Amino acid sequence: MNEWIAERGIWPGALFVALDKWGKPIKSDKYLSTHTISKMLEKRQGQAGIERFSPHSLRRTTATDLIAQHGIRVAQIILGHQEISTTARYDRGDKYKAFELAGERQF
Repeated sequence: MNEWIAERGIWPGALFVALDKWGKPIKSDKYLSTHTISKMLEKRQGQAGIERFSPHSLRRTTATDLIAQHGIRVAQIILGHQEISTTARYDRGDKYKAFELAGERQF
């Protein structure tokens, strides 16, 4: 991911963008279609020899990581969810770990 971001650059807009004929990212605010992303992911999964998963699975994993590292409010903002309850549904973290952390909290 770090290699892609270094290649793409840090300009605002979609994380994954189309490439020009030389394989360089096209600076644009246009997002790739769901179909294009699914096809790209399917190809890479085949090359890697791993079990298929959906682009939305990546979004859920990202949400879980964001919540664990930065909290649910930051995850909500980054994911663009209107309601925090939507962000909470994306969390695949271990609920028992949450209880454990809550028990360690000093009030």
